[in-house]
Amino acid sequence: MATARLVMSAPMSTLMSARTPRLAPPHSLATVASLALARFPRQIRTNFLQTSAGTGRIATDEPNLQCLQKRKVLKFDDILVDVALRKCIVAATPGRVILSADFKHIEFRVMSHLAEDAAMQSIMKQVDSDPFKLLACQWKSDEFKTPDEVTPQAREHAKMLCYALLYGMGENRLAAELKIKPFEAAATRRDFLDRFPSMAMWIDREVKSCTENRHVQTLNGRIRWMDDIRNEEDSGALAADQRAAVNSVCQGSAADMMKFAMIGIDRRLKRDFGDKVSFGLFVNTPY
Repeated sequence: MATARLVMSAPMSTLMSARTPRLAPPHSLATVASLALARFPRQIRTNFLQTSAGTGRIATDEPNLQCLQKRKVLKFDDILVDVALRKCIVAATPGRVILSADFKHIEFRVMSHLAEDAAMQSIMKQVDSDPFKLLACQWKSDEFKTPDEVTPQAREHAKMLCYALLYGMGENRLAAELKIKPFEAAATRRDFLDRFPSMAMWIDREVKSCTENRHVQTLNGRIRWMDDIRNEEDSGALAADQRAAVNSVCQGSAADMMKFAMIGIDRRLKRDFGDKVSFGLFVNTPY
């Protein structure tokens, strides 16, 4: 169990009840803080769940800190205020800080490795560049000659298509994210895979292997069984397992790496700092 102090805290039902905002002026912030701290607990505790996610990633609940939005308009009595929620969480023990670290685009790196896609691997090696701009530039090379020419919409579409492949989005979900019609989303996905054919071949390999073996396997050898991968009587369940097969290999392999890293970091911190450092980790997953 992890503990943190919430500078402005409220039950989730209250925090998420804001409607169309009429933002409070700056001088109201102190009033909001005093209202929150007077009415609600000052500490929150989350549970780390090691086995709840099918892919093997660590999850949290009560509250789910992984789904904490970056910004949110909160309502305290008659005051609406735009709050940077994640910055409100600080260490519970005075004098300590929370250090946040992450592997940059780890699941996309795993995906490019598994697909053996040279173009995507080249993009991931350019650590100081925006990978989604580079991806959009290669995808739409007839429109953009350099990454600087890539429009925000093209970048967002390239990013969302990567997530669609990674998380197994269906056409309706992808259409909603891209704000286009389902048949347009299907055409966009096909166009993207035509530009990166090794990605399409990898997806086919994973689905075929899972269908034959009824399970998928991470790079570390961990197995996830797919009960409906041969269920031709239920097309919805079959399609869901086919998408989950691809997602589980990428996200599961990334989860294994993160856990190995956690163990290594914990040992190093204890060796170098003793009891001065307590180590915990939750990974922010929403895109």
